[in-house]
Amino acid sequence: MKKIKISLVLLAGLVSAVYLYQTSEIKANDESNRISEEVDGSKGVELDAKSASLLADEYPRDENGDIPLDYKESAEVDTTKIPASQIKDIRNDADLQAAFKDPNIVVFNIVADFAITESTGDANYVTSSAAWNPTGNRTIVIEGNNHIVDFRGRAFRTSNGAWDITLQNLTMYSRHYYGVVTTRFATTANQNLSTITYHNIQHTGSQLLRADDTPVKFSGNVSTSLVASYVSPFGGAAFATQSFTTQQNLEVGNAVALAGTTLKLVAGNVGSTDIKAGGTFEVSPNANVTIDNTASTGTTTGELAEALLISGNLDMKEQSKLLVKTVRPYSAVHLASAGSFLKIARKANLDINALANTQNDGANRNVIRLGTSAMLSVGEEGKLSVSSTYTGAGTGSIIYADNSATFTVAKKGTFSVESDGTGSKSLVRMGTNAKFQFSDAEQVDMKFIGTPNAASSLVEMSGSAGYFDVDVQRVKQWNRGSLGEEPSYDWSPMFGMRLPYSARVINNGSIQARSTSSAVRTNFMNYFNTGPTKGISGAQRILFEYIPDVDVSFDSVSNDLITDISSTTVKGVTNPDAYVRISYYPPANGKQITIENTIPSPVEKLPGEVWDNQNSPFTVKGVGGVGGVAATYSYTLPNNQHFEAGGIIAVYAFKEGKDAMIGQIVLDKTPPTGESVEYHAKSGDTAPTPDKLVKNPADTNPATPAFKYEFAEENSAADIASLMSEQGEHDIYVYLLDGATDTAGKPVPNRTKIKSKLVIHDSADFIEGNPITAKSSEIKTMTQKELSDLILQRSKAVASSIKDGRLVDLTDNIEITDFGGLSVASTEGVFTVHLTVKASTAGIPADISAPIQVFIQNDDTEISKDEKYALSAYNFNVAAKDYPTTAEGILSMIRDQETGGKLQLKQLLPAPAVDMDISEIQIDTSNLPAPKTAGATVPAGTYSVPLSYGLGDSAVTKTINVTVIKSEDQIMIDFVDEKGQPIPDITSVTIIGNIGDKVNLKENKDIQTTLESIFAKRYVLDQAPVDEDAVEIKEGGTKVKYVFKGTLSIASIPNKIDFGLNKFKDKNVRVESPNFEQPLTVWDNRANLTNWTLTAKVTKVLTNIGDEKTKLPDAIRYNDGTDNEIILGLDDPQPIVNNHHTTAGLFDVNANVWKDNKGLKLDVKAIDIIKLGEYQGEITWEIAETP
Repeated sequence: MKKIKISLVLLAGLVSAVYLYQTSEIKANDESNRISEEVDGSKGVELDAKSASLLADEYPRDENGDIPLDYKESAEVDTTKIPASQIKDIRNDADLQAAFKDPNIVVFNIVADFAITESTGDANYVTSSAAWNPTGNRTIVIEGNNHIVDFRGRAFRTSNGAWDITLQNLTMYSRHYYGVVTTRFATTANQNLSTITYHNIQHTGSQLLRADDTPVKFSGNVSTSLVASYVSPFGGAAFATQSFTTQQNLEVGNAVALAGTTLKLVAGNVGSTDIKAGGTFEVSPNANVTIDNTASTGTTTGELAEALLISGNLDMKEQSKLLVKTVRPYSAVHLASAGSFLKIARKANLDINALANTQNDGANRNVIRLGTSAMLSVGEEGKLSVSSTYTGAGTGSIIYADNSATFTVAKKGTFSVESDGTGSKSLVRMGTNAKFQFSDAEQVDMKFIGTPNAASSLVEMSGSAGYFDVDVQRVKQWNRGSLGEEPSYDWSPMFGMRLPYSARVINNGSIQARSTSSAVRTNFMNYFNTGPTKGISGAQRILFEYIPDVDVSFDSVSNDLITDISSTTVKGVTNPDAYVRISYYPPANGKQITIENTIPSPVEKLPGEVWDNQNSPFTVKGVGGVGGVAATYSYTLPNNQHFEAGGIIAVYAFKEGKDAMIGQIVLDKTPPTGESVEYHAKSGDTAPTPDKLVKNPADTNPATPAFKYEFAEENSAADIASLMSEQGEHDIYVYLLDGATDTAGKPVPNRTKIKSKLVIHDSADFIEGNPITAKSSEIKTMTQKELSDLILQRSKAVASSIKDGRLVDLTDNIEITDFGGLSVASTEGVFTVHLTVKASTAGIPADISAPIQVFIQNDDTEISKDEKYALSAYNFNVAAKDYPTTAEGILSMIRDQETGGKLQLKQLLPAPAVDMDISEIQIDTSNLPAPKTAGATVPAGTYSVPLSYGLGDSAVTKTINVTVIKSEDQIMIDFVDEKGQPIPDITSVTIIGNIGDKVNLKENKDIQTTLESIFAKRYVLDQAPVDEDAVEIKEGGTKVKYVFKGTLSIASIPNKIDFGLNKFKDKNVRVESPNFEQPLTVWDNRANLTNWTLTAKVTKVLTNIGDEKTKLPDAIRYNDGTDNEIILGLDDPQPIVNNHHTTAGLFDVNANVWKDNKGLKLDVKAIDIIKLGEYQGEITWEIAETP
């Protein structure tokens, strides 16, 4: 059976669009029937509400929704809370009668066991009077305190007013057929207003009570045993019950066994319980009721033959239990009245054990007899078990439903029936138009015990057109004679079964059934048989078993936001391998969507069958799901399709005959759209409502839009009201809201913030225009009319009148009434022009006029893009000699209003125009020569100077040219050698001055310093410039030069040559390497580095410093590296080095020549040494060019 998880209204909307195949009115798989079932369930609740329950049907629940098994209710009265003045101790009959007669007494407090003395004859009534119940509403509590009272034939009966009577904690005996207390003799109205309650009562003897019209409650442990006679515990005498054969345990209209109550009803050779027509006996949760009719096998019919006669209704609530045991040849349960019902609610249990009912069919003979239009229902997880054994040759059906009666077993309900015997009978027999129907039952088990009569049948339908419907079950069949555990056939899954009968014979050729396997389906249709053998074996047993439910749910919440995956994809969870079909029903005015159902159904479509939910193709299958984990399904719309708000997505899941359907309304998640408004008002007008500030609202939701408007958080209604006196333009933020709701239907509107503009004017009629600029060159050829048209067009002049927040255009009526001195001959300047709309032409109360600013610019003026600023500047010339010597001087030169750029800066907007400080103009001097420095010439030329002010569209730029006129030049003085090459490390000298001036180079400090540096480099002046004392500065520059010659000379000589201290031992003295105080070096910077010769001559021989007469002649010698040594004497100079420079500069003779034994030597012969001591001499060196 499908699980309907959306409202009935919504589901009813789906029915017309989903595949349906049932046309008969009771097909369990018909969707409309399912809705009816839901409605019937509602009616069931209504029936509960109309029952005789004296308590609200509200019980505690655990996390599974079950009522706790230890939950119970109690009707016991707490007598400790009753005032002592209203309590009377009862020790005997006199006390008891006195308590009844005293209207102030509430608690009849029995404090001793006693018996009421009376004869063993007829009943002894004590009837109430008006004095006993003067207010018409009396409450009494007979508190037994666990004592024993034998009431014998005494019955207290009420005759006036309403009585609330409770008997509790008492063991009692009685023989009166109306019980110990009765309201039987009161008016019907007073009976209905009265109540009788039994709590913890053990009773033996007669009928416990008769209360056709008085509600009765049972609480705690209550038992009553109906016997023909009893032995009194007081004296041991036996007392016969009054008219035993016309009694029963209970004879009630409306009664209730409270939750947790144990009620045991034992009857002998008569029936037990009679529920009167129009009444309901309610068995509350956890209550346990036993009807035991096994005390006698007698066949006395009496007033009640059945163990349980239901002329009204029996309502078994959740988790309640009822056991009916009988050994009498009468019905265990008989629903006798049209419309009577026996409801076995969720997890309630009704067990019927009938022994030795050997009777044939009869109005009160079948174990369960359903009268015409009576109803027997087994609720979800409820159980009905019927066992009828020792039936012998009896032919009575175990369950017989008269015409139009109904017997149903709900989802996960259990029904079992079994019987033995040799008589030809049916276990379940349905009369004409009676219905036997179950679907999704936990178990339906019908079986014969032992070998049945060959003509017997498990099911019998009256007439030739009977049937019963079964849906979604596993079906097992044991053929006749098969009593083992394994069935002869096991068909699964089976669903959509309609089983046609002609009396006990099933018409296999007309069976309707389905399965996910065509082979299983065909085999079932060929061999299923609950009746006698007829070419195929009859059934010993048929067992229908539960197939697990299919569940399906959404993981996605669909919406219409096209950027959200949930606008195209549906996903959720279901059973592993379940088949899933996704359907979409667009909203009114919505678009159809194509969903591709490409997966074949596992249910075969036979010829002649129509397409329906089960045999039609599916969209996807459940994927994954192992070990109790649910599978997932997902489907994305093809072809860039999207769901629309208000559309309905239905997901139907199917597996093994089980299915489930869920629905989801596509949520509206797309914000609405709207356009901003420019709302105009006069200062002081009433503020507009937010809807006036949005136009053209639109929404993607196809439903008729229900837009709402709110001021956004930036501005409240009070803020808007305050702005109505502030002239100008104001940004106003408004929310546009749609009518979106959440899954529960609660409004959750999408909102879009719209920025509109509120324009407050000082007048309802106005004219305005923008300041404009124009070039003198463009207007000089115009007529005054053309100039007027240019002003109106370029100023975008408009005139308007406010009406309902909008502007009525008066622009065509604008004319210029005052040019403010502007004419086509104007060359530059700011002019005020007046625009006017005359009342006579525009139909307004008075003329309106407004000035605008017109700026005429010449070719030397530039305007910013937004026409906010104007920059004027001119090209100019400057003599080089007048060029500024500082950066600031350059800026001042450019800004100069007489000889410079004549810079001007105006702010044109907002009007009126004003002159600005020209120092704010940015001047780029990077292209100009640097500030003039002393002795430097400023290059002549024309240089661009960019000027700018402002940023972005307000930036204005202009470039002017500054021309530097040449008025100075220079004298370039070079210093070269005789070859014309610059003297090394000497730079030229530049002298700048006015053209035509003459310069005396001899007096120029730079030149004189340079000459000294050159002379220091051993150069000699060879040629000075012509007119050295009067060199003229010529245009284009003057070049002169000083020419020098290099020199060859000895740069340094050793002032001291030390041959050291030598010891004389009568031998010659020879010194090879004397010490030089400094080297002997030669300088040569001549233009041509030719060979030179160095000569040496002793100009004073070595002389003893203590004796001038003692000398060492010929002691100084020069060795050139060969064996020949030259004696340096006083004669002619001797050449000792002949060499040349490779580069100009110094040549170190010591380092480069006097090595490897070359150089000066001291050689003194022993014979020449006359006197020891220190000797000194002198050498003269000369150098000369070598020819």
